[in-house]
Amino acid sequence: MCSAITSGVCRDSSGGIIAAALDMMTRDRLGPVLIFQLLMHPVLDLSSFETKSYIEHGYKVFGLNRDKMIWVRDYYLVITR
Repeated sequence: MCSAITSGVCRDSSGGIIAAALDMMTRDRLGPVLIFQLLMHPVLDLSSFETKSYIEHGYKVFGLNRDKMIWVRDYYLVITR
């Protein structure tokens, strides 16, 4: 008799993207199956800071606002167009 291994992932902020990548990796490798995924304020898309969310909330975050996110993206990533 086989027993299923059940796991989940939960991370916040920059760890959220790691958790999302782990979930995609387990999906692509056909296991192990994750039974839940909790991503707390992950940064999943740095391609645009003109989204509705950034426009409405980009200056309300504690210590990390839209302008700082743009600076971090431009400092650490090379965006080719």
